[in-house]
Amino acid sequence: MKFILFFILFINILFAKDVKDISLQLLWKHQFEFAGYYMAKEKGFYKEKNINVNFKEYKHSIDIVEDVQSGKSDFGIGYPNIILDYVNGANIKLIDAIFQSSPHILVTLDSSSIKTIKDFKNRNIMIEDDSIKTASILSMLYSNNIYLDDMKISKPSFNIDDLLNNKIDIFSSYLSNEIYYLKEKNLKYKIWNPKDYGFDFYNDILFTSDSFIKKNNQTVSDFKKASLKGWEYAFDNIEETVKIILEKYNTQNKSKKALIYEANILKELAYENGVKLGDIDKNKIQRIYDIYNLMGLVKNNININNILYRDVNLEDSTSLDFTKNEKEYLENNKIIKMCNNPNWAPIEFAKDNDMNNMRGVSIDTLKILEKRLDIKFENIPTKSWSESQQFLKDKKCDILPSAIKTKKREKYAIFTKPYLDYKLAIITQTKKPFVNSIEDILDKSIARKKDSGLIMKLKERYSNINILETKGYLESLQSVSNGEAYCTIATLPVVSYYINKFSINNLQIAGYTDMRYKLSIAVRDDKPILLDIFNKALSKITQKEKIDISERWVTVNIKEQVDYTFIRNILFVILIAILFLIYRHYLLKRSYKDLELLVKEKTKELRALNNNLEKRIKDEVKKNLMIQEQLFKSEKMVAIGEMIGNIAHQWRQPLSIISTATTGMKMQKELGILSDEFFIQSCDNINRNAQYLSQTIDDFRNFIKDDRVLSNFKLDKNIDNFLHLVDGPIKSNNINVIINIDKDIYLDGYFNELLQCYINIFVTIQHPSKQGS
Repeated sequence: MKFILFFILFINILFAKDVKDISLQLLWKHQFEFAGYYMAKEKGFYKEKNINVNFKEYKHSIDIVEDVQSGKSDFGIGYPNIILDYVNGANIKLIDAIFQSSPHILVTLDSSSIKTIKDFKNRNIMIEDDSIKTASILSMLYSNNIYLDDMKISKPSFNIDDLLNNKIDIFSSYLSNEIYYLKEKNLKYKIWNPKDYGFDFYNDILFTSDSFIKKNNQTVSDFKKASLKGWEYAFDNIEETVKIILEKYNTQNKSKKALIYEANILKELAYENGVKLGDIDKNKIQRIYDIYNLMGLVKNNININNILYRDVNLEDSTSLDFTKNEKEYLENNKIIKMCNNPNWAPIEFAKDNDMNNMRGVSIDTLKILEKRLDIKFENIPTKSWSESQQFLKDKKCDILPSAIKTKKREKYAIFTKPYLDYKLAIITQTKKPFVNSIEDILDKSIARKKDSGLIMKLKERYSNINILETKGYLESLQSVSNGEAYCTIATLPVVSYYINKFSINNLQIAGYTDMRYKLSIAVRDDKPILLDIFNKALSKITQKEKIDISERWVTVNIKEQVDYTFIRNILFVILIAILFLIYRHYLLKRSYKDLELLVKEKTKELRALNNNLEKRIKDEVKKNLMIQEQLFKSEKMVAIGEMIGNIAHQWRQPLSIISTATTGMKMQKELGILSDEFFIQSCDNINRNAQYLSQTIDDFRNFIKDDRVLSNFKLDKNIDNFLHLVDGPIKSNNINVIINIDKDIYLDGYFNELLQCYINIFVTIQHPSKQGS
């Protein structure tokens, strides 16, 4: 027996795998924000991969990227600004992003009377002075023409009491943390989320160094898989996870309720838009980089493909890792019964009122699940959406393909992670003004389908809102079209469907609300295993599959209103500059006449001087030359005044092309139909016209230089510069310029003075009344 036991022990030692000790540097103090890593350790997921993980709590003196690069930590969790570290030479790779949207927001109390971002001006804001970490928030502010210089800055205390005690008006916080305490105190507040203004950043990005990957690629792969498995467990078992955090990781002494609140908020951010947990989209990384670039925080270009970690050991992205019980359930339940909304085109609807012929976005999504799961969805006909909900409640069907999660429905149904997420657009007649938010139209009539859940939400938020209830979406749109209602609120797919089907051509998207429609599959509450199966299958639907479905049902034929405030501000500044130049031109012209009289007087005096006074004559000649030079400069300023108008004319078309290209890209991106071809074509147009504007500026700058240098130059280049400067009036007056000149002619002289001669001749021809002046 001793020999046998010794032999077994020897074999185990011989074949045992070494346990790899690694360290993970956290982004902040222990809380639910890192629950997935805790649970991967506590549930043995790391141990299964022969990994032992040491968690390093954040300290203010730590530079996480530097620690990972130097090997003090093997893995780190970072803000999206680690993209800038990569640009600046850090040898790191991004492994995954746990939160698809950043929880970093601004919050104000309703008692502060702040209604819009423009009200931030002259208010006291508590925010980090590090523009890199707060780039998404600063972008939101700058896009509304509000800058840090417009506000009073207080250094972060990370204490929400400073907001409650009115020490500050605006507080930088996390959706998952400080907001809980405001809710606990029953205070009314408003959240300012950069995501709602188009600045959607990742957060809690897991990364490591290139050198660690090269030496430990299998460990990186195993750590990623085990960590994601831990996150899935943490989100699916929030109560258990919170209990473990309270016992082992609660250095901040948070309450159980606070941790549960944090967990639910972070779960929404992790699975936002129905993406796969931890997924990083290189296009989104590019957009974040572009925002940093526009803020002047980067100087180098990056290759997105090089910043992302690629797991060579990763299985096919469409493979499904089902448990034994889940596989058995699918084998024994090939038919899944569904009840639909027969009148919700294009999300789901009965074609020609045939309940056995369901169509729409959600139905196309189920068709993908049918193929992946080898099952069949069978429709149980109902007369209405209300009846479909009742059927699910009575267990007559298994699922509702597209439903919004509400407290009332949670009494009889459980919901998958949202797989459809739409912004709610504000639709008005064309030529109506731009709408920044729903607060702008509270005094207007808003048409909306009767019994809509949105009506209840709007009335809860705005007690004085004016709702015009209609029989359906078509009647709502028609009431706006004929002027009975000022606007309606709906998702873009629904609006697009009815406008195109019924040819309602006088409507536009005037703006968006801060609310979203998040649609999930509602599952009977007695079938949690089916819910888990659907969540896994939905997470494997690719971005291309989603785009294909969207393009199939969303046909854009509606104009989106553009806020021209920024353009008007630019034009106003240009107008002021032109008026200043006109006034300057007037002063110079008057000075020119005075100088001309002075020259005549000085000439008479020179003629009367004694010819023998050679020195005096030389002095007077020198003064006269200086006056002549001033006259030349005056003439040049007159010509500059003329050219300002030419340049303004030349810039109109390039600026128009740039504006059209950027607006087109923005709209197509909002709709999810921005193609690479259109994006590249638009960027080329923008670059080409920007180069044209840049060349105009260079030519104008060279012309107005005050230096008078004798040089040897080519005559054809001199003429080309002249033609570029007067390109605007040449085109606007349909002048055909014929150039017939030897390109090998060189001149010794003053380049700009000859250029001015051409301009004087051109101005005289263009304005005959100036002949002889």
